[in-house]
Amino acid sequence: MGAGALTLLSLMWTAGALPADVAALNQRAIQIPIEFNPARRREIRELLLFVSVDQGRNWTQEAVAKATDEAFNFYAPRDGTYWFSVCVIDLSGRREPADINAAPPGLKVLIDTQPPILRMRSAERNGDDVTVSWEIQEAYPELSTLKLNWRPAGDPAAPWTDVPVTPGVNGQKTFQVNTPGPVTVRMMVDDAAHNKAHAMQEVAGPGGRSIAARNNSPSEMPSAAAGAYSGPIVPPGVATPPGREIQPVASLEPHAIERPRGNPIAASAGAARDPNDSNPVASNSAASKPAAPEVKNNTQLINSTEISLAYEMSKVGPSGIKSAKLYMTADDGHSWQELAEDRNRQQRIAAKLPGEGVFGFRVVLESGAGLSKGPPLSGDMPEMRVEVDQTPPQVELYPLAPDPTNGSALIFRWSAQDKNMAPNPITLEWAENQEGPWKPIAAGSIANTGTYTWRLPGQMPVRVFLRIKARDLAGNIGEARTATPQLIDVARPEGRLTGIVSTRVQEPLIDPR
Repeated sequence: MGAGALTLLSLMWTAGALPADVAALNQRAIQIPIEFNPARRREIRELLLFVSVDQGRNWTQEAVAKATDEAFNFYAPRDGTYWFSVCVIDLSGRREPADINAAPPGLKVLIDTQPPILRMRSAERNGDDVTVSWEIQEAYPELSTLKLNWRPAGDPAAPWTDVPVTPGVNGQKTFQVNTPGPVTVRMMVDDAAHNKAHAMQEVAGPGGRSIAARNNSPSEMPSAAAGAYSGPIVPPGVATPPGREIQPVASLEPHAIERPRGNPIAASAGAARDPNDSNPVASNSAASKPAAPEVKNNTQLINSTEISLAYEMSKVGPSGIKSAKLYMTADDGHSWQELAEDRNRQQRIAAKLPGEGVFGFRVVLESGAGLSKGPPLSGDMPEMRVEVDQTPPQVELYPLAPDPTNGSALIFRWSAQDKNMAPNPITLEWAENQEGPWKPIAAGSIANTGTYTWRLPGQMPVRVFLRIKARDLAGNIGEARTATPQLIDVARPEGRLTGIVSTRVQEPLIDPR
């Protein structure tokens, strides 16, 4: 999606310097309300939503709405900045604007689902004084949310004591603790899209040894807010009616283009790689057969838009049940729409979801007398949540490297990225032929650390094909394999001198005197 161009533009800004006309959201399924003067509704045949991912150089039509529709639904396939513009077509077929490329965009939105990288570089104690240093890797951090606090270690009921800090992407703070035992230090920060990151470290008492930091750990932290965009996009030339003025985009806490993350610290979302690494020898070439999906934060992850939900009837009157209607929300209860209906009373409803994203559901039963609780209202929370994730992990495989500590081993190196990466998601394999059979390099699945020490078995071929597979929680599997066999040679040649084979006898010089 032109990520290279987006990154170049973002490098022109300093961290936190965000365009005031860009709204930042941390979910990919968004709803863009349409507002215009109702008096012009009869003049409009349809509205076209155009989207640009390269700052208006190219536009594609993504959705069509009727004059009676209240919003466009849009799903962003990946993180990045999206520009939106609406073309109005009247009853005579005239377009306004006539050229979508010549009109300014009606809305700019950054989709950012990835949290900042927050790392506690050190946490040391000298008597009652604790000194903490940190760094944040994030193009657009909300430094006003940076917090530092502590509490006695091993006491989850103890309150956290806040420590004032000077906001900055790098910093150091010394503060006093009033307990002789070990303490737990915690730091937190948000980005402009309200993605949250935190780091924790246990600092020993005087004379003790500190425990390694847990950076960007999800424990004890609330999940990022998942709100849909609530600001309208107004069709060109259609005035907003009095009393419904557009709220300034700046109030939506906007930030700018897709962040350049540089060399991130390895986290559960994906292993980092050294920028000095050579180019990958393989990257995603195909998605393997999906694995079984799992659950994340009480949300069932699936990799299909076709779903069948079971329901039960806990209270039934003498007229019985006439039907069951399934309602769906894409913004966690802010708005609801009817998705499917079961008139056969099979206690199972089949439905097709609009695409990737997080969706909530409620079922409403209607009696034979036509009575029901009515459709869910704005603010009603879902009974069940499902996230559709059909994107396999992005995988890159790098050249094998010799192990400096083991002369009979090689270092297997890779990069695997996915927002829903499973625990121990990596499978490493080798084969003599490109199509297999494939043999395991590591026993079972391993953690996404980015490196693995491969102790070569005996009788290895000189050249073999390599393959890596990464699995996410939805069951998607990303795969990368080498197109050509890789040299497997850990022998370090040795030799010694055995003697002089030949030499040249030089005639003695004669002094002419």
